[in-house]
Amino acid sequence: MNAAPESQPAADLTPQGDSWPFDVSHRPVMSIGEAVAALKPEFPAVKPSKLRFIEDEGLVSPERTSSGYRKYSAADLQRIRYVLIQQRDHFRPLNVIRDQLHEMDQGREIDDEPTARVVSVAGRLVRRTGSERIGKRELADLSGASIAEIEEIIASALIRPDRKGRFHVRCIEVVSALIQLSQFGIEARHLSHLRQSSTRNSDLVTQVAAPLRVGTHAAAKERSDAKAADVASVLSRLTSDLTLVAVGDSLQQ
Repeated sequence: MNAAPESQPAADLTPQGDSWPFDVSHRPVMSIGEAVAALKPEFPAVKPSKLRFIEDEGLVSPERTSSGYRKYSAADLQRIRYVLIQQRDHFRPLNVIRDQLHEMDQGREIDDEPTARVVSVAGRLVRRTGSERIGKRELADLSGASIAEIEEIIASALIRPDRKGRFHVRCIEVVSALIQLSQFGIEARHLSHLRQSSTRNSDLVTQVAAPLRVGTHAAAKERSDAKAADVASVLSRLTSDLTLVAVGDSLQQ
C-alpha cells in the first residue's frame, strides 16, 4: 500500500505584480471610495478626482470590474501615496515622478532627495506643514532666517505676503536660498531682476496651463496644475543651465 503523499505547505496566493511595490499585495479589493478613505488620514484634501487624475497620467493602473468600476490594491495605494508625497513635500512635477516610478518598476533604486528640513528656533528638526500658506513667524522658523532678514527680503520684493500677511509655502526654499547667497556677499537687494524674470516666466506658464482649466470640473484643475508644474520645472532648469553657461563663458574670457 502506497504511503499517503506528504502534505505541502499552502502556496502564497497573494498576487504579486511586475510593478513597484513588489512586496505588497496587488489583489484589487478596494473601491475608489474605500481607497480615498484609506488615504484621507494622511492626505485630508484627497478626492476621487485626484485618484482618477493620477490614473489618467499613467502613474497607477487600478483593475476594472466587468461593470467598469475601479478596484485598487494595497500596491496601488502605495504608488498613490508616493505620488502625493512627492508633490506635497518635494514639489516635484509629474514627469519627474513618472520617471522615478519607471525606474522603481525596473527594480532600480533612485537617489531621492530628502524632504527639506531646517533647524527651528528651538534647535530641533522640523518639517514644513502641508498648508499652502504660512505666516511670517513660521516662514522664519522653517527657513532658518530671522524676522529682520525676512523683512529685508520682503522689502526687496522677492517674496510678497498676501492680504492676510501669509506666504506661499515655497517661500521657505526662496528664503533659504537667499540666506545662503548672503554668505557669499550677494544680498537680496541685488536680485530684484529675478522677481521680474520669474513674473515673465509665470506669464508663459499661465499661457500654457490656463486653457486646460475649463469649467469647474476638478479633473480640469488637476490637469492644469500639473501642466503648470511641468512647464515651470523646465523653465527652472533652463534658467539654471543658461546661468551656468554664462558663468563658464565669463570665466573663459
